[in-house]
Amino acid sequence: MSNFSTGREALVGELLKDVDDLVKRLERVDGALSQKVAKAMQHAAASAYSSTKSGIEAVMDEQKEKLEEAGKYGAALIGNQLNSKSALIATTADHAKRGRMRFVAVIFGVALAASVLGGFIGTRMALL
Repeated sequence: MSNFSTGREALVGELLKDVDDLVKRLERVDGALSQKVAKAMQHAAASAYSSTKSGIEAVMDEQKEKLEEAGKYGAALIGNQLNSKSALIATTADHAKRGRMRFVAVIFGVALAASVLGGFIGTRMALL
């Protein structure tokens, strides 16, 4: 029986050695695999960041152009309003100036007529 147990022990020893070799190989594969997974994840994260950044920049450029167009349109509207209001103010000022000139002319005419009438009345009274 000692021969049987020695053979069995030899097989168990050989089996343990084979299992140990398998464990070592799995550890090496596991280490290499984890490094490859880490590199793949870093690459994927960098790609995702790059594509997201370029997408955001494109949207920002598009929105910038839209805002600039809206600003130009608003400025044009304000300019048109100012031009129409200034034309109205200029027309009103011109009418007011003409009205003042008429008023001065009427006052001058009344004063002239009053002075002529006063002179006529004064000379009539002086002759009486």
